[in-house]
Amino acid sequence: MTYLEKAILKVITTAFLYILASPILLIKAVGTIRKQLAIIDRIRDGTITCTWCEEAIHLNRIARCTNCSAVTPGSLLRCSHCGTTFQTVTCDACNSTVKVL
Repeated sequence: MTYLEKAILKVITTAFLYILASPILLIKAVGTIRKQLAIIDRIRDGTITCTWCEEAIHLNRIARCTNCSAVTPGSLLRCSHCGTTFQTVTCDACNSTVKVL
């Protein structure tokens, strides 16, 4: 087999494997989209529930950014001064870290 034939065979094999895997990849993509939509709904509500003590954590309030130390009113998930985004918040009731995103 020549180099060209090997390259063509490799491309055909890869394409065939992607075709076989496409239903599984589609199912995974739908699951990921559903999970992201659920997260977006929680954030739009403006509060999330602590996984440990089940207290409501309000996401919109005056907070200090850990990156630039600015104190601004707004979301706990994004600093309006420097633009840093955060994936966790601290519960005020039990001081546990809650993953949001």
